[in-house]
Amino acid sequence: MSTFSIINTAMSGLLAQQQAMEVTGHNVSNANTPGYSRQEAVLAARPASWSTGSVATPTSGFTGAGVDVTNVRRMQGLYIQQQMNTADGATAQWSAAKDGLTSVQNLFGTDQTTALYSQVDTFFSSWQQLSANPENEGLRYTVRGAATALTSSLNGLDSQLTSTVTDQTSTITADVAKLNDTADQLAQVNAQVAQAQAGGSEAADLLDTRDQLMTQLAGLAGVTGRGTDTALTAELGGHTLVQGATAHHLAVTNGQVTWADDGSAAQVKSGSIAGALQVRDTTIPAIRTQLDAISANLASAVNAQHTTGMTMDGTAAGAFFTGTTAHDICVAPAIQSDVRQIAAGTSATAAGDGTLAQTISDLADKTLVGGQTVSQAAQDLFGTIGQAVQAATSSADTQQTLRDGLQAQQDAISGVSLDEEMSNMLIFQRAYDASARVLTAADEMMTTLLGIIR
Repeated sequence: MSTFSIINTAMSGLLAQQQAMEVTGHNVSNANTPGYSRQEAVLAARPASWSTGSVATPTSGFTGAGVDVTNVRRMQGLYIQQQMNTADGATAQWSAAKDGLTSVQNLFGTDQTTALYSQVDTFFSSWQQLSANPENEGLRYTVRGAATALTSSLNGLDSQLTSTVTDQTSTITADVAKLNDTADQLAQVNAQVAQAQAGGSEAADLLDTRDQLMTQLAGLAGVTGRGTDTALTAELGGHTLVQGATAHHLAVTNGQVTWADDGSAAQVKSGSIAGALQVRDTTIPAIRTQLDAISANLASAVNAQHTTGMTMDGTAAGAFFTGTTAHDICVAPAIQSDVRQIAAGTSATAAGDGTLAQTISDLADKTLVGGQTVSQAAQDLFGTIGQAVQAATSSADTQQTLRDGLQAQQDAISGVSLDEEMSNMLIFQRAYDASARVLTAADEMMTTLLGIIR
């Protein structure tokens, strides 16, 4: 090996150790950066070169040529990252469902005195009181007041459910806009990654950015990724969302999530959008169906009995309620105008006839709604919503625990350990110093050789 070869070898060591130090410094600087993956300078010996024998080195053979940094490797568990994205989608879905269900639960209140089933009980109890004193006009005000409070609650719940549907649609629309924006960003990063790698540059930091964008997409709609670092394709329900530098968009059409390019329905099965869709399209319609069943059966049963009675004026009584759904049920206009139109008995001549009032009061114990009493149906509805909130909360917590466990595994691979980086820094520093010492020795050798020639 010539003196110049020694110099080249030493220079390669200086440059390689310097670059390794730069990578270590980059790791240390980003030790607390969210989403950062630890990087590692991959050192490899340069291909050996054939050295012909000379007077100084009579033996021919291959001699080392130094070292190069062949790659800056990004430490990342790809399979774990995919599992994390799946968990992100499930966690966001159940969290969104929990939030939506909690807002629905709040509509029904937690105070037993104002809960729907309590108002049902109060309504039937008012008829019981009237049956004991059917000639008391004041008790008819009590009956009308209890009925008005009950129907107002049913009307209010229906109206609030409609508002909740609107709120969920607004949430979905906002999340779709976020998804489209994130997809555009992912397409841009894909293009930057391809450009960097085509130019021989490392794209580790860009790949970290891309992973974070995929995490956001997974949380919004359960978007999955396939491919390599060079070419990642993001998919939603089997449909391509991002491929290379091209992004496709979603739209909200008549409240439904569709693909903007062809209007076909988007299959969103995970993420916060799926959670909001679940509350809006499944949970709320089921609650409204139950409320309508309570309203229709209550009105039908009470009207069937009330129309057989006689008013305080001795005329045939009309319907007590109008309407057949939670949206339109209300106390009949005639009774709203005059409580004397409330019938307590079936006889126009018998004084103190409270048989009809007792019959209506007894409806409290009749199975009028799907094999349940009206009060039981209202309690069951309240309990079902509470159970749904608990189930969503439990599922969200479970998925978050799973996600945290996966994050711990990923951190073990990609996280920055300051102790390890400090150790590496000392190693690279000493190797740099040693290469510098070799270079100094080669320079001294060259100086001596030139001195002999002079």
